[in-house]
Amino acid sequence: MKIFNKLSLFALPLIVLAGTTVASFSKTANNVSAEGEASPICKYVKVAYTTSNYSGEYTIGLEDSGNVRLWNGNVGNGNFITLAINDSIVEDSTGIANFNIEKSTEGYLFKAVGGTNNGKYLAFDSNEKHPEVSFDDTGVELNLRYDSSNPSTKITTNVESNGNYYQLKYCKYKEDAKSRFRFILSTGLGKNSDKQIQLYKKITATTAEEWKNEFLDATSGTCDPNGQKPNQLSSIWRVSKASFENLPIEEQEKLSSTNVDEAFMEAIERYEYIVRTYSIDTIPDFIGRGISINANMSLFKQNSSNNNVLILSFGAVGVVSITLISFFLFRRKRNK
Repeated sequence: MKIFNKLSLFALPLIVLAGTTVASFSKTANNVSAEGEASPICKYVKVAYTTSNYSGEYTIGLEDSGNVRLWNGNVGNGNFITLAINDSIVEDSTGIANFNIEKSTEGYLFKAVGGTNNGKYLAFDSNEKHPEVSFDDTGVELNLRYDSSNPSTKITTNVESNGNYYQLKYCKYKEDAKSRFRFILSTGLGKNSDKQIQLYKKITATTAEEWKNEFLDATSGTCDPNGQKPNQLSSIWRVSKASFENLPIEEQEKLSSTNVDEAFMEAIERYEYIVRTYSIDTIPDFIGRGISINANMSLFKQNSSNNNVLILSFGAVGVVSITLISFFLFRRKRNK
């Protein structure tokens, strides 16, 4: 009995310490917004990545002087509206030209959604030196290329006309009223007056199922098996985060629940893999899955689960306890 009492005095603090360790590693955080209501105002988030499947709707714009100028679909001077942008997100209710981006033979076609040009494709008049934007039933193929040196989506046409290539750009003139979105020669007006455009994706997902499909499409080409962080992953994460936060709260909970439905398992497994593999600062756990990473812990791999920590914690207690028991038994034997 005395041995047990002495052992208890030594082991109890260790057990308490182990319990603290277990609690600190198994504790989960849920950062899902309590509001969760989808906004009636359309939201757009900047896209700075390329993907094989541009699902959803997009608009064309350019950030300028702390705001963003978005194309209104018209032709000629001042064919844009200026809006505020916050954390790469723009809010608008009307006045923006929306497009579906369809894969074509060698590039992509921009098909207008809504407005007077609904169903027609973005095109240009090849007979002009600096053709304005236009719409027709066939359109012109565009090449979407991400420019890593300038966080934008650079769009150039694949179609050669009269030995020249054309780019869709925002042309900024001294007189702001003359500035506009237009096609120009790739060797045209000069780098100080024409700017590479950017794409902004309209947030349309209203269900966990729609979010899942968008997430799997966007990340299909970015999960490097060697653990290399793709240059464009931060932008993909920003878009996915904005889309998730715009879901109704009951749809968010389908993804943040500890008992995820089988229908969402593939997306959640990929999501957790990415969060565990890459920097927690740039790739946050915005769903609130309770994923905790400490890259400096040499005892654990980055993809270790909380179960590993529990096993090691209790294992340490067991080793210490056995050592103490052996020590007291040895002393008792000597004292006889």
